[in-house]
Amino acid sequence: MPDRLRVLAVDDVAPALAELTRLLAASSCVREVVPAADALSALKLLKDTRFDAVFLDIAMPGMDGLELAGLLARMTDPPELVFVTAFEEHAVSAYGVGALDYVLKPVAAERL
Repeated sequence: MPDRLRVLAVDDVAPALAELTRLLAASSCVREVVPAADALSALKLLKDTRFDAVFLDIAMPGMDGLELAGLLARMTDPPELVFVTAFEEHAVSAYGVGALDYVLKPVAAERL
């Protein structure tokens, strides 16, 4: 399937990142999942690599997911953004920075 996605998964909680990576990798739409443990690591990866989508937590130390999304929105050809978080109160802000979707944890495979 040539149209499969290259995805960046970003979450500072190791078990949550591992689960998100596993769920995304199991999807027939996904070619590759690259994990990042924080927004700064994700930003470095995004500078060097083209991703089709970023699945992103909001609450992270340092730069949070909304701040990272704001930077990505300035890119010439930004990846699609999907927030994956336990905080429903940030949904409006997430869509305001261009989120394609907003998924609440715990995440079901069929939801992704």
